[in-house]
Amino acid sequence: MLLHQSNQREATASIRGYLYQFDASILAILRGNPEEKYTVEGVEDYDKLTQDDQVFHSQIKYYSSKRLTDAVIRDTLLPMLEGFLKLKEEHRRAKKYQIYGHFGPVAV
Repeated sequence: MLLHQSNQREATASIRGYLYQFDASILAILRGNPEEKYTVEGVEDYDKLTQDDQVFHSQIKYYSSKRLTDAVIRDTLLPMLEGFLKLKEEHRRAKKYQIYGHFGPVAV
């Protein structure tokens, strides 16, 4: 007999998040310059190294049931900021960070 399952244990949102991340990563690679190098699941969800040694770290979030709030962004930004602050000053100049996200409906 199956017991009633809580929505917290449902994997649908997680699977959609992985697919969203996969799609965003593949699109970035396909749209990029063939001379750029990409790492999926490197420092962030995907990282891009350009010909002039600029590094773009991209974090991808899929929150269909959450609104975009300061707290949601904080939880994404803090680990990125902490990693950036650990770098030596001369390495910071070459780093760029991006966040892509899908969020639930905005309350009016």
